[in-house]
Amino acid sequence: MGRRQVRAPDRSRRSGARRIGPAGVQFNRALALALALAGAGAACSRGVDAVDAGAKDAAVRATPAPELPVPLPEVIGALPSRPPTFPVELGVSPDALRRERPRAAVDDLTPAIWHEELREDSPCRRLTYLFVRPTVDRLETQICSLRPEYGHPTHFTSLATTISELLGKSTTTSLDGFEGQSWSVPGYRLELRRDTRQGGEPELLIDQRGAREIEMP
Repeated sequence: MGRRQVRAPDRSRRSGARRIGPAGVQFNRALALALALAGAGAACSRGVDAVDAGAKDAAVRATPAPELPVPLPEVIGALPSRPPTFPVELGVSPDALRRERPRAAVDDLTPAIWHEELREDSPCRRLTYLFVRPTVDRLETQICSLRPEYGHPTHFTSLATTISELLGKSTTTSLDGFEGQSWSVPGYRLELRRDTRQGGEPELLIDQRGAREIEMP
């Protein structure tokens, strides 16, 4: 009798495995390559964005400090005496203010607020005078809107440091639309701040009643 030939079992059919032809292999390789390239492109884009942001920050920090129309020590004067930036004493009447500052004009909205535009050689771009409400009989607050040069980080920080050396540690202030520092001075409060509603415009303020929120229209 001849020997019987036994066929090897077809394992692929029993296991349910699918055979992938050459076209399927090429497709999978192409898909994997595309995904890898897309991931690399996104990572590269994030890296470029980070580099650009870092370069912009460095450029801002490297911007040279502009020349000031009036040196910082002359802006604050001999503290705790009233800084020369503020031309009149707190507590004066509207009539006295008009005599001393004839260019000051009453605000269109309320007689409790007066404004005065200053020359370019002054550290203040504008002075604002606030009288006690509702009587409007006594000057309570003066605000000096400093020129943009004083808002440069180098000058602004130096101004705060110089004031602290003369008056001691400051208190952080953060009112609606303003952020900065304040110092308690006999007879008034001195504040250095930025007007966040006006692009961070630097301001110097003195207030007769001390720490309180200034009423503005």
